[in-house]
Amino acid sequence: MRATICLLLLITAVVAGAATPEDDAKALFERYNAAWRARDADAMARLVAPDCVIIMTEPGAGAKRTRFFPRDSYIKLVRERVAQLADSTTDQTLHAVSAADRGDIFVIGEAEEHAQLHGRGEVFRYSFYAVARPVSGRMLFRFIVSQLTFYAPSPAPPK
Repeated sequence: MRATICLLLLITAVVAGAATPEDDAKALFERYNAAWRARDADAMARLVAPDCVIIMTEPGAGAKRTRFFPRDSYIKLVRERVAQLADSTTDQTLHAVSAADRGDIFVIGEAEEHAQLHGRGEVFRYSFYAVARPVSGRMLFRFIVSQLTFYAPSPAPPK
């Protein structure tokens, strides 16, 4: 009897401590942000599903500035960007994380990045909308929309 009670308590503790899909999606964002801070494009690539589509928009610039990227093109862009960075900080806020019945996790948030590139500074603010889903037992990004809401470059210092 005592063994049965101990087993039931152990099972209850394991189930109660199990991560939800929403927790897995939040952890995915944390790993992605850590890879960005480390400037590790390969680590970022491992968090994006092979068939992921990334859309970047600039609302004030119209449809001509909306860019669509398959995963490999996006990772190439990330590699180019991190190669230019002298320093950057990013603050990110997740506003909503919710699971759909079919397994998709929807995430809405915003971020602000301050970057130094070859002697000039940049400030970006953007909203993002993402869909994450377990793929082969791992939570991965399947779809990302990043909407630029503010951009302010600072001029390069005089030579």
